[in-house]
Amino acid sequence: MHFIFNPCSYAALLVFFISYSFGSSTIAQYIPGVNNNVTLLSNLNQYSRYSNIWGYVDAQGNEYAIIGHNLGTSVVNITDTHNPVEVAMIPGPASNQTVWREIKTYSHYAYVVTEHTNNSQLTGIQIIDLSGLPNTATYVGRILWPGVTASNARAHTIYIDEEGYLYIHGGTATNGVGDANGGIRIFSLANPVSPQSIATYATKYVHDIHIRDSILFAHNIFDFPGTIDIINIKDRSNPQLIFTHVYPNGFSHSSWLTDDKNYLVSTDEEAGLTVKVWDVRVLFDGNPNNNEDIFLVSEYLSRPNTIAHEPRIRGNYLYLSHYVEGLRVVDLHNPADPVEVGYYDTYPGSGGAFNGAWGVHPYFPSGNVVISDINSGLYVVRFDSLLAGGIQGTVTDQFTQQPLSGVQVRFVEANKTITTSANGTFNFRTNEGQHSIIISRSGYYTDTVQLQLPAGPNIPMDFSLGSPLARIGVSEEELNFVVPVNSTADYEFLVTNIGTGGTLNFNISDVEDTTGYTLPADPTNSGTVYLFQGDDLQWLELSHSGGSLTSGQSDTITLTINTNGLTNNTTYNGFLIILSNDPLKGTLIVPVNLTIGIPTDIDDTPVIPLVNDLKQNYPNPFNPSTTINFSIAKNEKVTLKVYNILGNEIATLIQQNLMAGNHSVVFDGSNFASGVYFYTLKAGNFTQTKKLTLIK
Repeated sequence: MHFIFNPCSYAALLVFFISYSFGSSTIAQYIPGVNNNVTLLSNLNQYSRYSNIWGYVDAQGNEYAIIGHNLGTSVVNITDTHNPVEVAMIPGPASNQTVWREIKTYSHYAYVVTEHTNNSQLTGIQIIDLSGLPNTATYVGRILWPGVTASNARAHTIYIDEEGYLYIHGGTATNGVGDANGGIRIFSLANPVSPQSIATYATKYVHDIHIRDSILFAHNIFDFPGTIDIINIKDRSNPQLIFTHVYPNGFSHSSWLTDDKNYLVSTDEEAGLTVKVWDVRVLFDGNPNNNEDIFLVSEYLSRPNTIAHEPRIRGNYLYLSHYVEGLRVVDLHNPADPVEVGYYDTYPGSGGAFNGAWGVHPYFPSGNVVISDINSGLYVVRFDSLLAGGIQGTVTDQFTQQPLSGVQVRFVEANKTITTSANGTFNFRTNEGQHSIIISRSGYYTDTVQLQLPAGPNIPMDFSLGSPLARIGVSEEELNFVVPVNSTADYEFLVTNIGTGGTLNFNISDVEDTTGYTLPADPTNSGTVYLFQGDDLQWLELSHSGGSLTSGQSDTITLTINTNGLTNNTTYNGFLIILSNDPLKGTLIVPVNLTIGIPTDIDDTPVIPLVNDLKQNYPNPFNPSTTINFSIAKNEKVTLKVYNILGNEIATLIQQNLMAGNHSVVFDGSNFASGVYFYTLKAGNFTQTKKLTLIK
C-alpha cells in the first residue's frame, strides 16, 4: 500500500500546533515529536532556570503548582488551566544557575530545601503557609537541624510520609552523625511550623527516598553498581535496615510504588540506564523471611543514551520526568510490559544531558498534570488515558517474498523508529488509537499505512516493499513437454518486467545438459553467471532471443519443439538461460524436459481433479489484472473473495454453484491501490488462501 506523507520541519510543526477551547474542553492537534495523547493547556515562564515541582489543593478546590526556580519558590494558581497566575513568590538561596530546590506539602504548609546557601538567612528547611490562598502564600520562616549552621544547612531532597513525618536527605542532612553527612534525618510534624528532629539514618549518602506503610526505600546514588537500602521505619525514632538491594549497572536515583504496593519503579540518573520495575510484594506480605526475594520484571527508556529522572505513579500509569524527552506517560497495567502511551516534549532543543523536564506532579483531582522544565518553566497538560496495544510482523520483498532486514518501521505519532531483525521481523508496543506507520529501506519504495490499533495483545501485520528497479518474472520456472515423435509443437513462454520502475533488458538462450550439470540449491539468488558446456538444443527453437520491457510489460517467446529424428520413449533435458539486469535474478535458469511419446491425458473426456486446489495467480505481481486458477473435486457452492491487508473484503469474484473441474477467473485491480492482498477459496469445508501483489 502506498500513502502520501509529507513531513514538515519541526519549526513549522510548532507554528501549526493549535489548541481550540470550547468551555472547559480542549481539542488539540497532536504533533509527532512534540506531543502524543498529552495536550498542552498552558505554559508559564518567568524565571531563568527551574527545578522541581509539587502540587496543592486549597479548601475551595483551587489547584496550585508549587515550583522551584533560581530565585526561590513560586505558588501558581492553575485552576484556570489556560491562564496560570503566580500568587506568591517566596525568595530562597539564589543563583543565576540551576538551584536544586525540592518541595513537599503537609496540611496547609509547603516545605522547601535546597543545596544552595547564598543568602544564608534563607537556608535550612523553608516553611510556607498556604492557608491564605487563593489570595497569597506567606513565608513562615526556616529551621535548621543539629550539626549545621546557617552557612552549611543544605539538603538535596525532601519527603513527607502519610503519618506526618518529614525527611531530608543528601547535602548536610546528617552532618556530624555516622559516616555520611548526607544520610536521612527524620522530623516530626506534630507542630507543622516547628518540625522536631527525632532520628537519623546516616550509614550512606542518600539521594532520595520513597515510603509506603513504614517501608522506606533509600537510594544510595554513590554506592555502586546500584544500591537501594530497604529500611523499616515503623518506629520513626529508630530506623532499622531490612536489607540492601544491589543490582548491576546502576546509579540509584529515586523511585515510586504502584498503588497496590506490588511494584517499585526506580530510575538511575545516568545516560542510557533504564527505568526498572521491581516486584516487591514480599516486603508487604508479613513474612520477614523472604524480604530479599525482590526481582526485576521489566525495563523502559524513552530513547537510547538519554536520562530518565523522576517517576510518579497514579493509578496504572507512570508519569516520568525525562531529561530532554519531556513528560513520558507509561502504561503499567501489565508491569512486566511497560508501554509508553503518551508524551509531551517540553524541550525541543538539540542539547542533551541535564536539560528539559525536571519534575512532574500528576495528583490533582481534576486529572491535570504539571511539569517543571529546567529551561522553560511550568507546563500544565492533560493526558488522554489510553491503553497499550501492539503490532508485530515481517517485512518482505514484494517480488521475491523474502524477508528484509534493516527496514526502518517508524511509528509517526509515537515518534519511535524500530528496525527489522535479520529475519525481517519487528515487534513494537505503543498506545491504542490511530497511527501512521512509515516503512522504508534504501533501494525500495517507502510505504505509509494508517492503522487503528486496538488495546491489548500485539496484532499480526506484515508489510512488503517494492523496488523501483526492473525485476524479471517468467510464466514457468520449469518446462515439461510430452510430444509425439516426428512432429512439431509450439509453446508460449512469457517474460515480464514485474518491477515498478526501470527497463528490463534480457537475453535468452537454450543449452543441452551434456555435462551432467547439477543445479545449485538457489540459483536465482546467487548473482553468479553460470557457464554451461554444450550445444544449443537441436529440438528447440526460440522465436527471438531477448528484448527490453518497461514496467508491467510482457514479451511472449514462442518455443517450437521439433521431434523429427528423435528416439521414441526417451527423455531429453536442457536449460533456458536468461540473463538480465534484475539485481536479484541476473541469471535465471529454467530446466527444460522433453519426453518423446503420446501424452497420456489426451482424451475428449474432461479430467476431474481428485482434490480441491487454489493456484497461485499469474502474473504476480500484476498490473492491473491477474488470472486465478483453481480446481474443485465435486459439484458444490464455491466462493472466491479478495481481502486487503487489514482483513477487509474488497471483491467477490465467485459466489455460485460450480461443476467439478478446473476453473479460472480474472481479478481486475484497476480501482485498488498498490499493495499486498489475499484471495480465499471456499468450497464446502475446504478453505485455502494465497497472497497477490498489485503494483501500479
